[in-house]
Amino acid sequence: MNTMKWVDSNGGPLVFMPMEVIATWGGIRRKGDRSTDYERACAVKDEIGIIPSDVENANIVVLGDEPNRTAWFSKSSALVRWIWADNETALLGALSILDKASFVDTQLAVTVRGSGQWCLFDSAEAGSQVRGASDLVVLARGNYRIFSCQIDIGSSARILVHRFRPWSN
Repeated sequence: MNTMKWVDSNGGPLVFMPMEVIATWGGIRRKGDRSTDYERACAVKDEIGIIPSDVENANIVVLGDEPNRTAWFSKSSALVRWIWADNETALLGALSILDKASFVDTQLAVTVRGSGQWCLFDSAEAGSQVRGASDLVVLARGNYRIFSCQIDIGSSARILVHRFRPWSN
């Protein structure tokens, strides 16, 4: 069975960020009189959004709205959010029609620099001490636009997919 590495949160948003800036993410820890990084992530009310990193001119992708378990699907360069499914087999069935799905341009973009290593984890955790579920993925350097779609497979599965497509501005 082809299983995916699912990342869950404790109720807040998940974040997806470059490893070069992960140590600057404070999670629920206060940084002086500013909002916590967790509070900044919670301010994203859409299904996906971007907030700036404190350093390195990097962007952090925030998976807002609902705290759905999420996995990286490398075959399609996409974050897959488990909305509901009877089981992982049903969810993988939804992924089988991904190439036929109609994606919408979110107008969000990220630039991948450095090692290209990005980490998906619970926004409440400090990046320097990620202990819970997380996933490390590698993206090729370059610019990406994020496109999203929701896929329903009858009454057996619904997923939300955020695909990262190479883009030149």
